[in-house]
Amino acid sequence: MASEAGKSALNQANEVGETPVDMILMATNTSITDPLSQAGFPCKAGDVQQKIANAIGCGICDIQSGCSGINYALLFADSIIRSGYANRILVIGAEILTRIANYNDRTSCVLFGDGASAYVLDVSDKPGFIGHKTYGDGSKRGIITSPLTKRRNIDDPPEKTVMSPTLTMDGKKVHKEVVNILDDTLTKFESESLLNPQRLSFSHIKRIVPHQANCRTIEASAEKIAKKRKKAGFDANEYEEVKDKFIVTIDQYANSSTASQGPGLEEVLYGDNKLKEGNHILMVGFGSGFSASFNHYII
Repeated sequence: MASEAGKSALNQANEVGETPVDMILMATNTSITDPLSQAGFPCKAGDVQQKIANAIGCGICDIQSGCSGINYALLFADSIIRSGYANRILVIGAEILTRIANYNDRTSCVLFGDGASAYVLDVSDKPGFIGHKTYGDGSKRGIITSPLTKRRNIDDPPEKTVMSPTLTMDGKKVHKEVVNILDDTLTKFESESLLNPQRLSFSHIKRIVPHQANCRTIEASAEKIAKKRKKAGFDANEYEEVKDKFIVTIDQYANSSTASQGPGLEEVLYGDNKLKEGNHILMVGFGSGFSASFNHYII
């Protein structure tokens, strides 16, 4: 992942006329809000590419896996770089959820917002990502959907309605699914060989940067994880200790799907609560599909 030097890599490459990145991976669920992409194509990564000097010719690809799409994109970028195929990849999570939110459903529309987060991954002698875990259950794909629905857009008068994709969610089922996924993975973190190849204890994880769905889901997950870890005799088993690991930014930036983990990650990498080099963090994404993905990163 980008260091301070990596953050300016695009500008440096532009100055010397080099191709700034070898590939652009764009995680998004709302490309259909673009008049040119009503069926999901052309890819939005191409739209980004044409706005970056000297980037024409690099690989471009959109990734759609609900809110966890950004975590999948980071996994793919990390793997591509490790394979030797690319040296630098720009990964973006961006959404315009206000264009698909259902404003007739006050239980869900108040949660969502627009946003974008970007990451530059390049070759480095620092550890960076050391583990990933993915999960999917297609039998639950109906709990978050985007069917064509007759509704009004946010800027339209109440009497005007259109047929357009509308975010529809069974909040109770989503909450239950997310709590179970976080519980299953983090309660047995020590034995998660793909996510935790160094077999570290959960206490080594200084911060967890989750998708910002809502505070209630994060708190319920922390409570369940703490209870099960305490019962099993693991460390990091008190509720406050587990809860304090989770970074919460939804109160400031809303749920912006693939973009929602960016503010929390920036906080632990560069903000007032910056962690020390060598500290471990987890990025966690979950969303429609039903899908989930975890990324284990050493600062």
